[in-house]
Amino acid sequence: MFLTLLVASQTYHFGYYIGIFNPLAIPMLNYVFKMNDPDLVNSAVGNINMAFTLGAFIGVIMCSGLADKLGRIKLIILIEILSAVVCLLHLVESFGVLIIARMLSGFSSSISAVMAAVVLKEMMPERYFSTGGVSGYLFLVVTLELAWLVNPFFGNDKQRISNHWRIILSCPIVISIVRIVLLIANFGFGKIESPNYWYEQYREAKDQTGLKENLTSTFGIFYSDLSLEFIVTRAINEFNCTKNLWRPNCISMLSNRFRRRLMHTICMNVMQQLTGINFLVFFSTQIFDSLSGNGGTMTLVIGASNIAGGFFGMMTLKKLSKKDNLKFGVMG
Repeated sequence: MFLTLLVASQTYHFGYYIGIFNPLAIPMLNYVFKMNDPDLVNSAVGNINMAFTLGAFIGVIMCSGLADKLGRIKLIILIEILSAVVCLLHLVESFGVLIIARMLSGFSSSISAVMAAVVLKEMMPERYFSTGGVSGYLFLVVTLELAWLVNPFFGNDKQRISNHWRIILSCPIVISIVRIVLLIANFGFGKIESPNYWYEQYREAKDQTGLKENLTSTFGIFYSDLSLEFIVTRAINEFNCTKNLWRPNCISMLSNRFRRRLMHTICMNVMQQLTGINFLVFFSTQIFDSLSGNGGTMTLVIGASNIAGGFFGMMTLKKLSKKDNLKFGVMG
């Protein structure tokens, strides 16, 4: 379970940095970068948020190729190192460097979130997969809420918030360092990898000694010695039976076999966007400050509802199927 939570906590970076400029953008622009013209401020806020989403878009596109080439765990560790570097970039008092840091933050955050789900599915025992998925969402929304606590922590005083911008933006480096140490201590750097990664490396090999050794190392951290040999042998036999079968690719998603599933997935994500939650994630403080002057409070309420949804998902995990949870979310 510890390894499941360690992998699931990948999403902390995404949660913190996607939300932190909700309360921090305008104080920084006003007091650090001396921007006071409303049109200029609104344009700068839009660019700050766009940079993050652009980096995330690039990260999602590149994620699969990097994972196949480097390995899942190795990629996670390298991205965690990049996340630490991004924290340091936020210390530079330059709007241009801030935009670069936001792009890199989106890039690393998206890869971290995707790879957390991939590693949970490919490496963890099946009984932990669902718990790990919901835990990943909880890590995301909890760190999002922590980012939004900036307003009440500093008494909703924009000047006080701007005086501490370096600490606010760089503090996640502590978590990054801890995670780098724990990931290397538990998985090594390239020693333990996803079974799917090892299958690809030995797909054309006639001698499967190396495959057996690597699978033994991977499964050895999850299973006892009594069942380990049986599980490794079964995995190799399944691999030999399927290695020459047709393998889907990106174009395959448009085929008759996968088109319906693809459309369902797209529709579910579109409906999630139609709730407006991402707009609130980026701009809730600004919106409610202009409407009712209580942007900080309303942002915390939105964050609390996100966390409540995560705990509700955890409680219903074993009572409802994954499809039932998805249907309930879509109807909401």
